Amino acid sequence: MFFTMLIILLLSLFVLSYGFYSITKDREPVNKRIQTLNNFVFSVQEDLERELYISGFRVIFLFEKRIVEENEYISDIPGNFSEMMFNGTMNNGSYEGGLDLMEGVTFNDIMTQMSETGAKINANVSNSSVPEFTISQDDPWKVKVNLQVDIAIKDNAGLASWNRDIDLDVYIPVTNFEDPIYYMETEGRVTNKILKTIHPDFTDDNEFEKHWKNSYYIAHNDAPSFLQRLQGDLSANPGGYGIESLINPENLSDLGVTVTTKTLVDYRYFNSTDVGMPTSFDCRFSDLHIDNDHLPAPYDPTFSC
Repeated sequence: MFFTMLIILLLSLFVLSYGFYSITKDREPVNKRIQTLNNFVFSVQEDLERELYISGFRVIFLFEKRIVEENEYISDIPGNFSEMMFNGTMNNGSYEGGLDLMEGVTFNDIMTQMSETGAKINANVSNSSVPEFTISQDDPWKVKVNLQVDIAIKDNAGLASWNRDIDLDVYIPVTNFEDPIYYMETEGRVTNKILKTIHPDFTDDNEFEKHWKNSYYIAHNDAPSFLQRLQGDLSANPGGYGIESLINPENLSDLGVTVTTKTLVDYRYFNSTDVGMPTSFDCRFSDLHIDNDHLPAPYDPTFSC
């Protein structure tokens, strides 16, 4: 009896062990499949971030292109940005200069590319909500592009599915873009690339002169942001994310303009309703005039003659 029970117990353990082993072996392909799909889900967000940066950069470039070609500011930045991201057109389709450059980087193009990639691993990719794009600034030197959308990824065999609520921010530097204010307000005769000053503290007069003569930019609470400049809005940025430069009078002299009655702070000089009574900055810079609102730091390193 004892040996009979022992044999039955051993046989039972063998059957159970074989069953667990079989289940484990059967689940290996399933686990590998789920891992493959899980990696794909993470790659989707990484791809979206990269593609959103490329798309946002091109839209800003096309904003500036349209300003030059049509000689007018961009009146509706949010609306035109969304239109470009969806359709690759601007101003309700009346401006189609961006069609070539936006080819392959609109939202629909991005989703098509992801669907094609998903099909290679037998997965279906789609957006389960209407995407929302916003463009703003919370940094003087960067434009913030936000995408909110729900992405659904399903295994075509019905093994698993994911729903990802995407809330993605990318930041695009404004440096090296042209300042539209200079172009528009001088009728295209003076341009100025946005370059952040390399001498923010102005520890000596040579540093300040380089900053001024090259019309480098600094952040300033009273100045308009880059997005405002695209719209021709010269008011202070509400969030304090404005940037400004000092106009080099030598550039204006080519226009036959002699600056003696206006400040050379760019957005105040170009504002026809804002005279900004100038004050001579320093005896060694007699042709540099800055309004009193900007005369303190960082423009006044207390030089003495």
